[in-house]
Amino acid sequence: MFQIKKKITKSKILATLLLSVFVGTIFYIVIKEVTKVSTKKEQETEEIIFDKPQKEYRSIFPEITSDFIQEIIEKDESGKVIFDEKLINKIFKSIFIRLNVFVGNIEFDYEIFEEDNKIVLYFKHVNGEEILETKSYEIIL
Repeated sequence: MFQIKKKITKSKILATLLLSVFVGTIFYIVIKEVTKVSTKKEQETEEIIFDKPQKEYRSIFPEITSDFIQEIIEKDESGKVIFDEKLINKIFKSIFIRLNVFVGNIEFDYEIFEEDNKIVLYFKHVNGEEILETKSYEIIL
C-alpha cells in the first residue's frame, strides 16, 4: 500500500510539473505575440510619420551680413558710429524690403547699447492673435 501511495504522489508531482510547464509555455507564447503586435504597430506609426514629406521651413526674415550693416551705418569725423533714430530707421527699412512673402503683421522693437557699440532688433510676425515667428538680430559695430 505504501508503494501505491508513492506512485500516486509521484504521478501527482509529475502531472503538476507538466501542467506548470505547459501553462508557462502558453503564457510565454501569448506574451511574445502581444509584444510583437504592439511593436509592429509602433513601427508602422513611426513609418507613417517619417514617410510624410518634410516641408522645408523658410523664415520670412532675411539673414544679415556684416557687409549689409557696413553699407548702412554712418560715422562721424572721428570714425565713431552714429547711434540715432536715423540709423535704426535705415536698418529696419532695409530689413523690411528684404522680407519674404508673409501674411499678417510685423511688430518690431529695438535696444541701443552705446557703451557696447551694440544694437538689438526684435521682430515678431503675427497673424491675428497667433505669433507665427520671432526673430532678433544682435548687431555689434
